[in-house]
Amino acid sequence: MITNDIGNLAFRFIGLIVVQVLILNNLIVFGQYIPFIPVLLLFWFPMYIPKSIMMVAAFFLGLIIDVFTDTVAFHAFSLSTIAYLRPGILKFCFGNNIEFQNNHFQGTSRAQRLSFLFILLSLEAFLFFVLEIFNFSHILLIFNKTVLTTFLSFGVSLIVISIIPRNI
Repeated sequence: MITNDIGNLAFRFIGLIVVQVLILNNLIVFGQYIPFIPVLLLFWFPMYIPKSIMMVAAFFLGLIIDVFTDTVAFHAFSLSTIAYLRPGILKFCFGNNIEFQNNHFQGTSRAQRLSFLFILLSLEAFLFFVLEIFNFSHILLIFNKTVLTTFLSFGVSLIVISIIPRNI
């Protein structure tokens, strides 16, 4: 089971890089909004794997995407921070209602899973744009870009989740 999960994660790791770099970075909505889906790796990451391994995987996923998109480690920082905060976000979204031994979210509602995904996406967008703009006098611009990118990323993420089978 562990070997199968690691193989699935490796496939998804590479797949997320390919989809983000080759497809989504060329899909620019309204001239400035690009959907971010690398956070899906943290959505799919098994809960029994140590947090340090998840943080390293998130960092390298972000770093590889940053190399191809020339974004100076913005994705690496935001994904690493979200990986660090993920256990708290899980408890916030699911409470004690989640089975922490697997990644199947057994006994959880669709609303809980979607809120978990939405929080991950909004945190990634917020951290990314705070680093990109790095000027709090433009807080409305940060908020605008965060909200629109989050909703765009949420829609694309739902499409990707529906396309990829659970056992891959």
